[in-house]
Amino acid sequence: MSLGKKEMKRKQKREDIIHTAEKLFFSNGYDDVSMNDIAKEAGMSKATLYLYFDNKDSLFFAVVLRGIKIMKSLIEKEMKNAEKGIDKVFAYRNVYFDFAVKYPDYLYVYNYFLSGRFNLTRIVDNLVMKDVIEKGRKYSMFPATIASFDENEKKIMEIRKDILILLINSIKIGVEDNSIKDEIQPVEMAVLINSMTENNLNMPPDLIKALEMNGSDNKKFFLDASNLINNLLK
Repeated sequence: MSLGKKEMKRKQKREDIIHTAEKLFFSNGYDDVSMNDIAKEAGMSKATLYLYFDNKDSLFFAVVLRGIKIMKSLIEKEMKNAEKGIDKVFAYRNVYFDFAVKYPDYLYVYNYFLSGRFNLTRIVDNLVMKDVIEKGRKYSMFPATIASFDENEKKIMEIRKDILILLINSIKIGVEDNSIKDEIQPVEMAVLINSMTENNLNMPPDLIKALEMNGSDNKKFFLDASNLINNLLK
């Protein structure tokens, strides 16, 4: 077998393992899945599994990466189709909501990734926010040293960075085309909108219950929050 075919076979095997792990993480959650479970479901030994992935975290990150790639692609498409800056901002909000409806399992693992279970600080401090500020404000307050971390974890955070930059630039376009008021600070507003959007769809049960008791639900709250953002921007 040629080196090219061997590499293709290895890549396919790796994708098959990710697919198997994905099913288990979706059905059982991160904490209740072990490398033994994944190896058994994939029909291989645990030793063979470790030839492809160093640990469970790395496999979980590979699953999360699949989902956030889909999200980014949808956001880019809808933002491109929107003409004015403010429409691009709400394209982001609408895509996020649609993603939550169409891909709830990917949203679940993505939210778990962001929950504090994993130490993302070393990436944020050394990689992501440095570039965000450089591209958003044209100067940086963050150090340039890069820490060591899982490659899939790094890619997830880089995509988060890219999405935030899209949002920052959309707000800037809105200021330029007068669809967004000029006193808006793009980076701060992008962070606010991003935080509101993610938290709107990752609400703890007591707050969901409070909405229900008030005759509301997640969807209505999401729309009301969009109206609030609209009033802030215009």
